[in-house]
Amino acid sequence: MKLKKVWHESVSFIKLIKADHPNIIWIVVIGGLAGAAGPFVQLFFYARVLNKVLKGQYKECILDVLILLITALILNLIKKACDQSVIVLRETCADTIYLKTANRAFTMEYEEFERTETMDAIRRVQGGENSSGGIGDQIQSIYVLVEKGFSILFSLAFVISLFTRVDADSRNFFCSQWSSLLIIAVFAIVFLLCLKLSAISYQKFYEVEKKNEHLNSIGEYMLAIMHNYQHGKDIRIYSMQGLLKHYFISVMKPVNSVFLKWSVTDGKYTGAIVFLTQLTSGLVYVVLGGKAVYGIISIGEVFMYAGAILEFTGAVRSEIVEYNSFYYRMEYLNNYNEFINKPNTRYTGTLPVEKRLDGEYEFTFENVSFQYPGTDNQILDHLNLKFEIGKKYAIVGKNGAGKTTLIKLLCRLYDPSEGRILLNGIDIRYYDYDEYTKVFSIVFQDFKLLALPLADNLTLGDKADDKRLWEVLKQAGMKNRVEKMPGKLETNLYKNNGEGIEISGGEAQKLAIARALYKDGPFVILDEPTAALDPIAEAEIYENFNTMVEGKTAIYISHRMSSCKFCNDIIVIDGGKIAERGSHDKLLRENGIYASLYTTQARYYA
Repeated sequence: MKLKKVWHESVSFIKLIKADHPNIIWIVVIGGLAGAAGPFVQLFFYARVLNKVLKGQYKECILDVLILLITALILNLIKKACDQSVIVLRETCADTIYLKTANRAFTMEYEEFERTETMDAIRRVQGGENSSGGIGDQIQSIYVLVEKGFSILFSLAFVISLFTRVDADSRNFFCSQWSSLLIIAVFAIVFLLCLKLSAISYQKFYEVEKKNEHLNSIGEYMLAIMHNYQHGKDIRIYSMQGLLKHYFISVMKPVNSVFLKWSVTDGKYTGAIVFLTQLTSGLVYVVLGGKAVYGIISIGEVFMYAGAILEFTGAVRSEIVEYNSFYYRMEYLNNYNEFINKPNTRYTGTLPVEKRLDGEYEFTFENVSFQYPGTDNQILDHLNLKFEIGKKYAIVGKNGAGKTTLIKLLCRLYDPSEGRILLNGIDIRYYDYDEYTKVFSIVFQDFKLLALPLADNLTLGDKADDKRLWEVLKQAGMKNRVEKMPGKLETNLYKNNGEGIEISGGEAQKLAIARALYKDGPFVILDEPTAALDPIAEAEIYENFNTMVEGKTAIYISHRMSSCKFCNDIIVIDGGKIAERGSHDKLLRENGIYASLYTTQARYYA
């Protein structure tokens, strides 16, 4: 049953790799054949040369030696070439796995991606790749299994004649068929015992890995913090070294303890396997020596048969180890297959978004409610709202009121629990998602810049238009700063990237604004876009706000109430509902939530 499973999964695994690397079968088979054939070619010719030397046929040995050298050289070159190809294949396949895992994460619904279960699944995939060797070691296992499989076949081809070399008239044990049958019986028993011992050892290893899975992820997180220079200031100022060291040791101590126990157990099983195979080899030497003494085989044949049987025992031992290693490593690759093949549950639309030069995209929330999966808390409660073309909106409210959640729903990072959102009268779920996202230019509250050239951070893969890049940098107040950078638009950001430069939080926020402006989407969303800016830079952004979003519909989310003055319509969210709505002056006159927020904040600027 286990053998059938390994065979089935081996075929599936080869198909998985073959899709991206069609030459893998030829590389593995040719390399395995060359690697297995080499020792037996040597044994065959060594035996021939030895027998001829013993007979005094020295001249006849020269041709055999030349054939041996040429054949060995050719086989060795083929094996080395295939070995190098397998090394490259291991690296490229590992990269492919990482890229496919990342691509699956990219294409997964954001709602699903945020779940703890999904994060655990990704950690299992990454953990399997790191701790078990993953796909790279799996390729190596198949390579070894094929090579040692050929070695076993060659060994059997060599020694099968040994079992027919008997003297039917002799009652001597070494001359009879019983000596051959004894070797076969011992080999069969030892093989089964070694297979069982190796299986138990790998089963225990897999159990240890499974048990330590969560602790390993915590340990990796702690190491990432300690190695990340961006945490350096806090670690030093708050003397966090001792705390981090304590947590790391407390996490890794039980991990190391469990592994130590497994290592001792594994050592016992490995020792038993080595002892059994050595015992078998000793028995073979005794039988071969007896056959040679009684003239059943020649001295050269003793050398050849002994070498072939040693190759056989070594190949069998390697097959057992790699077989069990491959079997239990498949558990990790099954995690990968499960993750990569997990279907999206969200409805996938196909409608193209109408290309409009006038930017007339109107959004409507119809009775929209939302609560996060696995919770009972209603974040938005039967919300009805329309964003009209060309207007400037401000969305305000206390922390946790649902402002950012509303934006995530609008961007279709989540789907409503109830109700629907319309774009120009059509449910947004019916639109092709990639097309739909092109409508928006967004600065998220928790935006991220990459340790890449500055221009790539703004264009994000699109063809760079330097003129437009400088234009949006000027609008965002970053032109002068970028002009002073060593590589200007090609300057690498952050020190993660070789010669990169560090930028302040305010500068990063300006670049995020410039990125949104460069995309030039007809619907602009700015979620706390000036939180890290100084008062002068913030004032400049406010003054340029209408110019930056001219002709576009814009939503502005901020805790700084003064920003609302630039907007036509202010929407106050409270308890998941629209509590107030109107202009700045109107809401102040109503003396409600907005007026309270505004006057409370204004008091500190009086």
